[in-house]
Amino acid sequence: MKGELGSDGHSTAARSRAAAIQKLAHKQNPAFFSARKRMDEARSKLDVATSQKATDDALFASLGVDGFARLEDAELVPLLTARCGAACRSNDARFLIRLGRVLSERGAAEPGKLADILVAGWCGDRSRPGLCFFTDEALAEFCRVALGNERLTLDVVRKTRQRLGLKKAGKARITKVEKVDGEIIVS
Repeated sequence: MKGELGSDGHSTAARSRAAAIQKLAHKQNPAFFSARKRMDEARSKLDVATSQKATDDALFASLGVDGFARLEDAELVPLLTARCGAACRSNDARFLIRLGRVLSERGAAEPGKLADILVAGWCGDRSRPGLCFFTDEALAEFCRVALGNERLTLDVVRKTRQRLGLKKAGKARITKVEKVDGEIIVS
């Protein structure tokens, strides 16, 4: 793996992947915890290859259980992106095949709360403007406030909108969203 090695013999990329996996650890999944334990043991022995395999196992364990990790999770997106990029650069076919199998076994993804908000509010109604008139930045802020999720990124909102096939209605008119006294104010 490319990158600078720290004092523990691991690259900064490996440490950031491990930190992202650790953020997912608050959810309960026995396969995940087993892989996480092996990852920690390998790291303490400075065994980079075993640590990488255990990191991958933890990632697959989190993806393999419905409801444990969603593909739009703010913690999972950078981890999965970095690992897939590394797999492509190193031509790691084993990882990519395994990823494909895990994702195909998950079944059809159920729409999440983000998708529900986008679809329900896209055209608006008499009391609210349609989300189709929001800039992407304002739309992301609206979704963050509505869901109470400060970690929701612009990219996740934009990709979800695109995946749902929701089109903008001409020039965006709403550029600012804020929460005032418990109410969402748009301008």
